Amino acid sequence: MYSTLLTPGGRKKTYYYNPLEPEFTELIDRNLRKKHEAFYGKEPRARKLSLKPEGRFSERIIKYRDNIIKGYTGDFTIEGNKKLLKLAYDCGLGSKNSQGFGMFYIL
Repeated sequence: MYSTLLTPGGRKKTYYYNPLEPEFTELIDRNLRKKHEAFYGKEPRARKLSLKPEGRFSERIIKYRDNIIKGYTGDFTIEGNKKLLKLAYDCGLGSKNSQGFGMFYIL
């Protein structure tokens, strides 16, 4: 997950959140709720998503169409409403899903 910020000089800068930052889970939850609203035409009434890393995770940095993108791999525990979790499984968690990011599998 990321935010686009403005530097004091007025330039745009992308800040990628680490899974240990509270904003990471908040932004994933917010993104999934937007996907639910886009797909079903209404806001979900489900409780907030919980996402926690289990053990170590690794940062991955790639260049995609002249842009640097950071992502993370590792084992995570995710809890939440079953309908929202199924939507996350079907379309991916977070942003950049059309580029293949946010995919996960269940152990």
